[in-house]
Amino acid sequence: MSFTKIIATIGPASESDEMIRKLINTGVNIFRFNLKHNDLEWHREKIILVKEIAQDMGVAIGVLIDLQGPEVRLLTPRTEEAMIEKGMKISIKATEADDTFRVTDNIILETINIGDDIVVDDGKFSFKVVGKEKGKIVIESLSEGLLKNRKTINTPGIYSPIASLTKRDKEAIIMFSDLQVDFMALSFVRNAQDVYDLKDFLKKKGIVSRIISKMETKLSMDNLDEIIDASEGIMVARGDLGVEIPLEQVPYYQKIMIKKCVERGFPVITATQMIQSMIDRPYPTRAEISDIANATYDLTDMVMLSEESAAGNYPAEAVGVMSKTITFNEQHVMVKDTRNIFNFNIMDTEEMLCDTAYNFYLQLKKKDYLFGGFIVFTETGRTARKLSRYRAKAPIYVFAPTRHVRDSLAANYGVVPLLQQKIFKKGKVVRIEDMQNALSHLKKLGYFDEKKHYVLLYGDNWMVEGRVSTIKVISPVK
Repeated sequence: MSFTKIIATIGPASESDEMIRKLINTGVNIFRFNLKHNDLEWHREKIILVKEIAQDMGVAIGVLIDLQGPEVRLLTPRTEEAMIEKGMKISIKATEADDTFRVTDNIILETINIGDDIVVDDGKFSFKVVGKEKGKIVIESLSEGLLKNRKTINTPGIYSPIASLTKRDKEAIIMFSDLQVDFMALSFVRNAQDVYDLKDFLKKKGIVSRIISKMETKLSMDNLDEIIDASEGIMVARGDLGVEIPLEQVPYYQKIMIKKCVERGFPVITATQMIQSMIDRPYPTRAEISDIANATYDLTDMVMLSEESAAGNYPAEAVGVMSKTITFNEQHVMVKDTRNIFNFNIMDTEEMLCDTAYNFYLQLKKKDYLFGGFIVFTETGRTARKLSRYRAKAPIYVFAPTRHVRDSLAANYGVVPLLQQKIFKKGKVVRIEDMQNALSHLKKLGYFDEKKHYVLLYGDNWMVEGRVSTIKVISPVK
């Protein structure tokens, strides 16, 4: 098995029952639904299909909905495109007329000032604001080419009062509220308040979902720590981020974000253009393979496919390439003890026990004992996430109480999520019989080898959150 998880985006190329099953068998752990495309009814139908297939196959598959967020687009006059020349000056007006350049939200005309930069169409066009008056700005082109209608606008480093959580996003969340979506990715996060606004909305609607903040603005880099602390995970959204900040800075911030998330035990996704060339052809470039491998060496939790799996000609092949690349390279990560490169703060008993469990693992490996993995009994998944941050080269078999907790753990490095339901007898105390049932279940699945050592983590009172209290080493049968 690979420890690094794979996210695949569902789209026209991957929406069929047959293809979803094929992608799961090839290595997909989480399916992403990008709300920028297709209507909400389509997404609802496909979320239900993914959940039904996962249940039929008996596997833990997470579902992530990627909220659209506030996108401002540039409207060209009359036609569907406009020829732009370098040095050309363009007026953008707050008007309904079709004979002038306009924007889909005029608030940008109020917040931007002379000297500010504007980037259009994911960085293909750059402009400088050279004039401003009420209801109008004048921009000067720093590039040239054919600009098509309704292309996105970025204003790097400029705060806009447009809320990250849009009306359409709220409608989608309510529409999917009965489906128990595992993750919600919030687009264009600027500060922690954006995350808290989504959390407040979910709480009012009685919805439980883990929030993934998409780091794709310059402001998100300025407020990195507060955003991570407010979230349940981070997506390194390199596409828009590479428009908001200089391209050469993106790899640096990728490593910083991964490091900070690993230290906290929060799942982190490395995303965007990982195997872009496989949209049109059945094999990747060498540089793309290096990109996946380097994310693996950074010890990311997840790598993500976007258009490659949603609309490409080779979705299963792309997943296969990604799976093979991470499986090989994560075995060659040259870090013997991750505590030498990460700062794991030990704040409570649970974290202390996870650190001790990792010590057991290192000592057993040092003595060349065969190690089969960790076995964790959890109520919320927190212990598994805290243990996952050590990035041991061993699986973490986690028994979770519900499908929602189980599937949310599909995001974490090295975690193999399983259900407690048929393992534990009813009661509040872990018994010998419960552990024997768990080991028998692992053996039935082919995960337990009596010739290997295992480290167990559990709480004596197992139905209580945050009460992990016991470590036990299972030695081979002689």
